[in-house]
Amino acid sequence: MAQLRGAFKQALEQPDGKSVNRENSDTGNRGRVTPLKTGKHEGRTCRLLEISNTPACGESNIARYRFCRQPDGSWKAE
Repeated sequence: MAQLRGAFKQALEQPDGKSVNRENSDTGNRGRVTPLKTGKHEGRTCRLLEISNTPACGESNIARYRFCRQPDGSWKAE
């Protein structure tokens, strides 16, 4: 999970469309986090992230989440 959180943080600072790849050599899990769209929501900067995950067993999945910048500068999934 720590590796995935690090990929989220890194991706949130990338331009739209620029993926951050991740791979866990211990488990064989790999994936990609891509910011798709940046915009405003209720006055805050928000970004839509696409997260693809491929566990070692090979069953891939893709999810999308919106993260919004908080007043303290951090990002929170909404």
